[in-house]
Amino acid sequence: APAGTQFLLVFKNLSTQRHNVSLEQGELEYGATLTIGRATTATVFTLKRGTYHFYSSVGKDEPRGMSGTLIVK
Repeated sequence: APAGTQFLLVFKNLSTQRHNVSLEQGELEYGATLTIGRATTATVFTLKRGTYHFYSSVGKDEPRGMSGTLIVK
């Protein structure tokens, strides 16, 4: 993702189970998409350079592997 520029994070959930995408860096929470099931949602972010953690904050999604890393350059 580009640093200092707005970008659109689009989340398409193909499952009927509800999920979302949350974004954080360390203890700082940057927000989340809507929690959806079998739908698409989007959120706009403007981030500084760095490494961010994204995950689904629904139930036990994150411990089950619904997470990843976003690198902003």
